[in-house]
Amino acid sequence: MGKNTKISTADLEEIFVDRRDVKFWKKEGLKHSYLFWVRAMLSRDPVSVERPRISTASIGVDVSVKERKDIYELLAKCFDVPTLELIKNLTDGSFSDMLRCLNVPEGKKLILDTGDLDNEEALDVLKKEYTGLFFDTYLPFIPPYESIYRGEKHVMSKYTRDVDSFYRKIGLGVESDMPDHISHECEFVSILCEKELNALKETEKEGYRVMRNEFLRNHLLGWGSMFCSDLCVLAKSDFYKGISLIGKEFFDLEYNLVCSR
Repeated sequence: MGKNTKISTADLEEIFVDRRDVKFWKKEGLKHSYLFWVRAMLSRDPVSVERPRISTASIGVDVSVKERKDIYELLAKCFDVPTLELIKNLTDGSFSDMLRCLNVPEGKKLILDTGDLDNEEALDVLKKEYTGLFFDTYLPFIPPYESIYRGEKHVMSKYTRDVDSFYRKIGLGVESDMPDHISHECEFVSILCEKELNALKETEKEGYRVMRNEFLRNHLLGWGSMFCSDLCVLAKSDFYKGISLIGKEFFDLEYNLVCSR
């Protein structure tokens, strides 16, 4: 479904069972179709149609396991509820070294331009934006869940269950949120990278590497770039604008490295 495609009532009735959903998306769908997740809600198979666009800046670049671990860990923290420690680590510029493999000068500058975000008042502002971006009850907002971006129309879908099964393979679980929250998925990849780095046997390293690439192909890289594109559109602060640019560039790079081979 394109950004300006007209949505008919008949089409919506084929997608949604509840008449209230039909009425809601008839009104809101076209208005907010600039967001990928909205188009995913109104299409049966959106991801197969709209694959991530590979950044030309990413072509020819490779990423070490340590760089992957650090960047996925950073993204996991940035896509979660903001903390004072995170803000300080980002704004003092110490994060720049771990991003040297990415060509995102604008994203890095936006993060640094957040300036004096090292106090509770400024942190409260970012927390409010986080809530508004990801958990508002009125459009436009961005649900941070793979199941929605993959066109499942609801959380706790087959994607959610499969993500949870990946976590449990290495003894992990999510208690207070859906397993397919983008922060959890990024954290999981970071943990796999750390386990690969710490494994003593080459067979163990290979096992974690295979699991990581399988998870990336089947899950995170199928929607992470589109999530960041939506975030860039709606973000108001330099912080979230910068993170969206950094995240998109990295997911595009990973897609080029992992899914195109």
